[in-house]
Amino acid sequence: MRAFMAVAFLVAGLGTAAAEDLRKPLPAEMPPDSVQVEPMPEAAGTLSGEGQVLAVDRAAGLLTVAQEPVPTLGWPSLTVRFDADPALLDGLAPGAWIVYSFRSAGGVARIERLQRR
Repeated sequence: MRAFMAVAFLVAGLGTAAAEDLRKPLPAEMPPDSVQVEPMPEAAGTLSGEGQVLAVDRAAGLLTVAQEPVPTLGWPSLTVRFDADPALLDGLAPGAWIVYSFRSAGGVARIERLQRR
């Protein structure tokens, strides 16, 4: 996918600098302040999402994900910091694509289940 995006940038005439950025691997651990997280919209019940892991903080039980749109709720793509049981985070690293179930209440989103895509 990154190769496709790099070619798309070159074809679109956006230059080689943007294409080069797409080929760079994500850092192993992103500092918490390097990701801008938007407030999670409120929703009732268990929701499903998918996206790319940006950061994992096992000690704090936090997972930051570039979440794909959730069309059934009209949500756009968001960068979301989820609470999660640290056991769910074992083996996850930035760059992994995941599918997950979560709940959002009181401005806090908590992952209940996840698997790699």
